[in-house]
Amino acid sequence: MYRLLLVVLMTSMLLLVTPAVATTLNLTVLPVNTYGGYYVGPAGGNLNGVTSLWVTCNDFNHTSHIPSSFDVDISTIPSLEFARFGHDAIALDNYQRAVWLMWQIVLGIHIWRIN
Repeated sequence: MYRLLLVVLMTSMLLLVTPAVATTLNLTVLPVNTYGGYYVGPAGGNLNGVTSLWVTCNDFNHTSHIPSSFDVDISTIPSLEFARFGHDAIALDNYQRAVWLMWQIVLGIHIWRIN
């Protein structure tokens, strides 16, 4: 249930203003890019079939197929009520850093160079 929580937190600004709620995440569109045999970048989806969003998975311990659906608990920053990696000050800082990094990708800002 929590395996895509971090993903949703990092890629949807909607979650910064939405109260904590249980919902269904539907993954519907594969990421465009691949690297090393993995899809990388945002995948398309929606919440409860209505709210469109792009999500990025960073969980190598679980396989996610597209199309697929997951029950997820959504937490907002700063409460992180259902957050997988805690909700103390350190966890909040880590989630905020992750959100910033993910938005750099979404905005096309590259802060590193891979040869």
